[in-house]
Amino acid sequence: SAAAASAMDPGLAGEAMEAAQRAALLGGADADAFADTGAFADREGGGWLGARGEYGEDDAFAGALGDAADRFGAARKDSRDFGSRAHDARPGSGSGYASDAASDVSARLTAMLSKMDPFAAAQAASSMDPDVAAAAQSQLPPDRAAAMIASGGLDAADAAAMLDKLSVDAADRVMAALPPNVAERTAALVASDEIRARAAARAVVHLASSHVSGPNCETCVAGREAAILLESANPGGGRLTRGGAHVVATFYFLEPEFDANGDRTAPEGKGHADVRAAGVEPVVAKTVDLGTGAYEIRYEITRAGRYHLELTTAGQSRVLLVTCEPDVLDPPSCAVEAPDTSAAKRWRAGEPLELRVFCRDRFGNAVFPPDAATSSAAARTRESADAAENAPSRTSDARREAAAAARRAATRQADAADVLVVVADGEGPGAVEADVGPDKLKPHAPWSVARFRAEEAGVYSLRVFAAESQRRWWGGLARDVLPGAPLSVSLAAAAPDRAKCVVRLAGAKERPGGMLVAMAGREATVSVLARDAFGNPASFEDLDDEIFDDKNAARKTAYKVRVDAVGPDDVAFVAAAGGGDGERNFVGAPAKSGSYVVRVSVGGRPVAGFPRNLQVVAAQTDPTQCVIRGDALVVSGGVVVGAVTKASLVARDRFGNACLEGGDNVMVRLLGPAGATDADVVDYGDGTYGLAFTVPRAGEWRAHVAVNGVENPAPLARFAAVQGRLNAGQLTLKIAGTQGGAVADAFAVGSGAGLGRDALTGGAGFGTDGGAKSSARPAVGVETTVYIQALDYELSGREVGGREPVCLRLLSPSGVSANVPLRISKDRARFRATVRWPEVGEHVLVASLNGDPVVGSPTRVGVVAADVHLPVCRVVGAGASRCVAGERARFVVEARDARGNRLVTGGASLTLQVQVPGSEPSRGAVLDQGDGTYACSYAVDVSGPFLLVLASQSSRLALEGTCAAGPADPGKCRVDTSELKRLTAGSRGVARITRFDRFGNVVPAGPDLLPFRVEVSGVGPAEIETVEAGDGACEVRFEARVAGRYALRVFSGQGASQPVHGSPFDAVVLPGQAASSSCVAKLEGTKVHGPGVTAAVAGEPLVVRMQARDRFGNATAWKRWQTLSVAASGPQEVTFNETSVRDEFATENESEDAWTKNASGSTNSRGTFVATLNRAGAYVVWCTVGGQAVAGWPKVIQVVPGVVDSDAAVWRAEADTAALTSELVGTNSAVDRHGTVQITRPRDMLGIQREAESLRQRLAKYEEAAAVVMEAAEASGVDLKRAARDAAFRAEADAGGSGSRSQQSKRL
Repeated sequence: SAAAASAMDPGLAGEAMEAAQRAALLGGADADAFADTGAFADREGGGWLGARGEYGEDDAFAGALGDAADRFGAARKDSRDFGSRAHDARPGSGSGYASDAASDVSARLTAMLSKMDPFAAAQAASSMDPDVAAAAQSQLPPDRAAAMIASGGLDAADAAAMLDKLSVDAADRVMAALPPNVAERTAALVASDEIRARAAARAVVHLASSHVSGPNCETCVAGREAAILLESANPGGGRLTRGGAHVVATFYFLEPEFDANGDRTAPEGKGHADVRAAGVEPVVAKTVDLGTGAYEIRYEITRAGRYHLELTTAGQSRVLLVTCEPDVLDPPSCAVEAPDTSAAKRWRAGEPLELRVFCRDRFGNAVFPPDAATSSAAARTRESADAAENAPSRTSDARREAAAAARRAATRQADAADVLVVVADGEGPGAVEADVGPDKLKPHAPWSVARFRAEEAGVYSLRVFAAESQRRWWGGLARDVLPGAPLSVSLAAAAPDRAKCVVRLAGAKERPGGMLVAMAGREATVSVLARDAFGNPASFEDLDDEIFDDKNAARKTAYKVRVDAVGPDDVAFVAAAGGGDGERNFVGAPAKSGSYVVRVSVGGRPVAGFPRNLQVVAAQTDPTQCVIRGDALVVSGGVVVGAVTKASLVARDRFGNACLEGGDNVMVRLLGPAGATDADVVDYGDGTYGLAFTVPRAGEWRAHVAVNGVENPAPLARFAAVQGRLNAGQLTLKIAGTQGGAVADAFAVGSGAGLGRDALTGGAGFGTDGGAKSSARPAVGVETTVYIQALDYELSGREVGGREPVCLRLLSPSGVSANVPLRISKDRARFRATVRWPEVGEHVLVASLNGDPVVGSPTRVGVVAADVHLPVCRVVGAGASRCVAGERARFVVEARDARGNRLVTGGASLTLQVQVPGSEPSRGAVLDQGDGTYACSYAVDVSGPFLLVLASQSSRLALEGTCAAGPADPGKCRVDTSELKRLTAGSRGVARITRFDRFGNVVPAGPDLLPFRVEVSGVGPAEIETVEAGDGACEVRFEARVAGRYALRVFSGQGASQPVHGSPFDAVVLPGQAASSSCVAKLEGTKVHGPGVTAAVAGEPLVVRMQARDRFGNATAWKRWQTLSVAASGPQEVTFNETSVRDEFATENESEDAWTKNASGSTNSRGTFVATLNRAGAYVVWCTVGGQAVAGWPKVIQVVPGVVDSDAAVWRAEADTAALTSELVGTNSAVDRHGTVQITRPRDMLGIQREAESLRQRLAKYEEAAAVVMEAAEASGVDLKRAARDAAFRAEADAGGSGSRSQQSKRL
């Protein structure tokens, strides 16, 4: 804003400042209002804001000053009131300003004026009222007021008058700051004698010859008051003994030699240069005139560093170098930098962790770590201050006072230096070594380094704090923990150490004496756990992967782990997944039993505790490797049916190792002609087992072994057994079941011997005769199979010889006895017979061998009535003949037997099968209701005929039915749009929607059919309607007259509309055949001369272009069979010739629509006609399509003569010219190249006029004929050309013309 005021017009700036100053002096509401304009803002506010809020940084000030000048311009008129208030406002008057707002405005104006360019400020002050200018000068610093006077912007007389208005002390201070020559000139014009006297008595100080001393002339402490003594001298070096000079001392901060990282700021190879830092506010010291020629400069600096002390007085300057030392350590201002936790720089066991500690004083200045040297330096500072104070010298009392102040500051520094030091310690799983010292790599860095070292991995709490140095930190208590501490840091393990690594074995047992025992083939897992030199869990992968160098590669090689075993079969253990980075797992499985040596190495060297011995024993017994031995198995006839045979089994594991211990569950099964039998096994406890077995049938047998539930599919031994002899006590009678009827296995109700099958197997109860009873009985007429077999056939599979004299008899309830034929079974193991039960009641079966009854004979069998006979059963329900696709149909079956008797109990096993043509049969559900009725249900998905098959154990029933389609499903319906692919404009196309249910069945016609809704969009309007086809389908009738592509969207019309499958569908409408009423023809080669007059030049070609359009105006193509013609009637009959060369006369309108290209029987190369009219006169041009005139035709054309052709001009005799016999005798008639006569140089104007009149009359006739033709063209249903000719004949007849109709027609 000061720069903006400097750039303003001095008068305007002065007036604005004067208005503001008046407001400040007047006070009250005016000053408050001016302060509210916001014309000024604090420097910390970031700029000056104008009252309007829309000014820029400079415009804001100018606008605010303008507003102030407008608002307070009237205040300037009240000079008396202002003068009194201005006088009261002078320093020392004691009245001050009228309000706080006025004081604030005045202070801001003074600050702005002090920052303006001295010359501009002087000019602005010169334009002010003298009283206002004096009031502003009284508040300016003396050096700024002196600079305004010395700049020349203020006249000397005005300056003197301004000084006269100031107080004597204020004017004296301004005079002291002026250069000697300016002060002398100004003093001569000052009216005050006292000011002139003081100026004359003031000595001129020569700074270069003056002496600077004091404890703080070279160094000081940040934040502490310091003093410098300036002993003034004249240019010759003589000591001045009087004061009065105005000395200004300003401190300027210099660029530091080292930056915040401890690096030199100067380029390499160059020394440090003292450069004042930009952006740092200078510090102005306080100067006290002691009145003895000495001046005390007191200052206080908070930023540590090197400063330039610039002393200025009377236009002179002198620069001194002062270093500001940081204050004592202030723990709350310090900071501890967090460590780098990346993998590459993590803290490892046994390695030091270095943390940067930023030691600062209370002002944020970097403080080097306090130590004994710091305390000694402070003590020396105190001693030097004491010596300076007590030593005899030429210093005055003021100098001794300054020395005392310096001593007090040094004492405070020394005392503070002896109080605190920065120390460090830590807590965690183990002991922590910690110390704090300087950074050895960067000694000039503004930080210290706290070093920590520990050996046990874990999380540590590291502290950095300030402690009392007098008692030593380890003898006292921590006083202040520095910000950023304590820190929680994880100590990672160091590199793996093979002497500390741990090995774990799984899959092997350790026996007393350190021997390891493992089983052959079983995986043994060796886990190597990484441990560092301190026993911490380490990692084999915890390397600096980001550093690819030879050293890192060597480290990876050093940590390579290998495990192997040397013995009967050398085994290399393979690395296995899992375990993490700190564990390596290896898996190996020695297959051969014996003694091994296991070796574990890390980096090629064995791990502590290895190698170790390993004993491998046989694994679990494997039945495929076992061996059966025995003499009876290899000797012919050694195994006899029914006799006990003994053998032995030797157990081995899957690797062929002999098992030395027993305890296995061994089972030996013999398979042969009689099935399977098991041997008795005895465990000898040494890996061998004794076998004892008996075979029931002669033939070849195979011995199969199963160990612990695991079977060997291949036999271990093969042998042949010989047959023994059977008697009646070794045979039994067994009833197996029925054939073609209900199953009734073991349905005997009793036997004489009391040993039926049920009795032998613990069946249900015994009868009175000791036989077994069963609730399942055979029905009359059912065939039952009966066996006579060995007594232990079911258990051992023993067979009969086949030649035993066995007899079987059947006794019926009526007393009839019959022999039942017996035959040997197919497997030749027993006798087989088939019994048909003739009656209802109890039957008796008797079996004997040589007259002796076999075991289980006689046996009694109870026979019941027959089962359900389905063909005579009654079926009730609609589901027996019809159903709906997808819906479950039901019907009921009333059970009857073969004789038609109603069965009132359930229990029959009925099944229902549904057969649909072209599909796999499916099963239905049959529910036995317990009262002789059965509820049947089924479901069919395919419409059409189907077959239901009910089946029981003895009968079947087939029912035919028809399945109707379900309700239509929009998602399954199909739309046939084949007729809509190539429709002709104006013709109707039909799309057929076939309804399908959700199973794909066609829905036939019927009530409540699913309606459809159709929406169409395309290039033009279209008519569409939906009509039921009568067969269940729906027809969509579509008609459009604009050629193009249309989209048909078909939706269901009930509830929420659902689109039909495949919707939308495309419909393509092609243009129709060209129609003369819609075709367009253009005539080229003519020009319009006046209203309704079309003219052409004789001999120049005329082109007629015809564009095909169908009856709806769609662009189409000409059919090859269509007749196109263009003819002209007039002075000569001309027929236009059609040409197929399109490039010569092509126009942009000839490009046909895409729908008309390549149509069947169509061509686009027609429609261009060319002709030349050589005779001048009026012509009627006809354009027809198929004999019909094109709309807008015929047209009348006036052909005018062309350019005169000398070669065609001829002389004409007087007798040859009928029209000009008397007027044109011997005239020279000129004709053009087409023979058209042109009159050149006429001799008689009257003859020319007559000929022109004749031509006009003839032209009028042609025009009248053309009008008639046009009128006739509007008629419909009449040949236009013939109508035009008839109209022309009638017009000539009315005009009195002569000649026959044929001659007139020829003329036309």
